[in-house]
Amino acid sequence: MKIIQLASYAGNIGDNANVSGTRRVLRENFGREIQFTDLEFEWFGTDPRWARRRFDQAFIEEVNQYDLFLIGGGGFFGLTTNKTSTGTPIDIPLDTLRQIKTPMVFYALGFHTMAGHVEERAAKFKPYLEAILDMDHVLVSVRNDGSLANLRCMFGENIASRIFVCPDGGFFTQTKESTHVELEEGTRTIALQLGGDRLERRFSSPSPLWETLLRKGTERLYRIARGITPSALPTTADLFVRRLAQVFSDVLDQHTDVRVVLVPHIPSDFKMIDAFLKELGHYHARNHATVAPYLHGQEAQTYLFNLYEQCVLTVGMRFHANVCPIGRQIPSVGLVTYEQIAALYDELGLTHRALHWDDPQFETKLLAFVEESLGDTHAIRTQYQDVIQQVRVQADTFHRVIMDKFFSVP
Repeated sequence: MKIIQLASYAGNIGDNANVSGTRRVLRENFGREIQFTDLEFEWFGTDPRWARRRFDQAFIEEVNQYDLFLIGGGGFFGLTTNKTSTGTPIDIPLDTLRQIKTPMVFYALGFHTMAGHVEERAAKFKPYLEAILDMDHVLVSVRNDGSLANLRCMFGENIASRIFVCPDGGFFTQTKESTHVELEEGTRTIALQLGGDRLERRFSSPSPLWETLLRKGTERLYRIARGITPSALPTTADLFVRRLAQVFSDVLDQHTDVRVVLVPHIPSDFKMIDAFLKELGHYHARNHATVAPYLHGQEAQTYLFNLYEQCVLTVGMRFHANVCPIGRQIPSVGLVTYEQIAALYDELGLTHRALHWDDPQFETKLLAFVEESLGDTHAIRTQYQDVIQQVRVQADTFHRVIMDKFFSVP
């Protein structure tokens, strides 16, 4: 069986894990030898350094040589851009899709909104989505991160009822046992993943909540925001980092065998890592903190997610910094700076393990998660194992839909 897959291969380690896990479960569920061909999503973009392909007749002829055309996974349905005819990263002309005879699956895509022009983008995307749903040779699925609920809210039940939910492939990625110089022998390590992109959306600036906390706040909050007055507030991202660093400083003070490793997924994450280490202070940054390398590619994801696997707890802002540890039954805390992370944990029945960045009890709750994970984690890991079994059933069910629709024997 030959499958051609349009996805992000030169993206970040989350994209790599997504592709790897997707292919693993497809091979297992289809029960046959599968040959995959990569189509890099960036090849079809507008950046001349990338652009080398178009959705033209040559593209149609190539795809028609395959048994199945996968688009995704990834956030390709996000209402994130004004530069395409659909308001989303997906911009394959409908006429092109109609000329493709190969069965086509929009696979585990994310549908989320970004600030600005949402209504304008939605107005462009809705007729496009309706058109592909009407094509007999197409199946559409979104990932288990609140995307279907978002579609239902935006476009109504008529559209949402025709779309399947398929888990992100990152849940099923496998790692390779590696030696990590970031980990100190004889210690217990917490992996901390901080997202440094779109900070203006992740953290409003200034936040009325922060102003209230600082005006009314506790001695602890004033200590964290030392020297800061309500009339001269830093950004809420700065305050969040200070608060987070204070929690980790307290943990490292109390547990001399605990370490923290910071894990960048994309280059902009280093901004937050740098800010965190400065707030953590010279002593702990020099003695008890390390930073994993910035890597991407298939070998990178097996290495870095094995690093997560060797930690006692992961605390992460990014989607795959939560998805992949959960898939490997590693205790995790989702730092909610996008509602997507809260929705992910909610769909998994793990709402209690998502922590909003502006929760007034942020410190107390995070400290409780850390102490729990430094103790007996058997109950957490057992719960995650049950969750992943359910997630696998969800993937198996959608794969059966694909097989029945496109490959069943009459």
